[in-house]
Amino acid sequence: SEDGESRAINGVLMPLDSASMLTHAANQFVPFRIDPRERPVDARVQQLLTQSAVHEVSLFPVVVKQRAVNLLYASHGVEPLGAIAFGALSLLAEQMGAAYGQLILNRKGGSA
Repeated sequence: SEDGESRAINGVLMPLDSASMLTHAANQFVPFRIDPRERPVDARVQQLLTQSAVHEVSLFPVVVKQRAVNLLYASHGVEPLGAIAFGALSLLAEQMGAAYGQLILNRKGGSA
């Protein structure tokens, strides 16, 4: 979503061993901030996600059993994401991972 408008993206594919903000987030399992203009591949990803100028993005991996299954991508345009928003989105990503894990257990017939 950008400025309240939905923006459809079918996906972004890249090798997991490539040097990019997405692979870093998927491999390190920790939220972080980065300037997407630092690497051409990151700048291209940012262009796919928004037409607005972005000087910093925050990435939050959603992890289930030591595997990143999703990444939350957030930016506030040319302004950095505030500390409270960064903390809240970090917690949201953790809770999403826990929820996915619980759904997997429930599908397999197990219980927590």
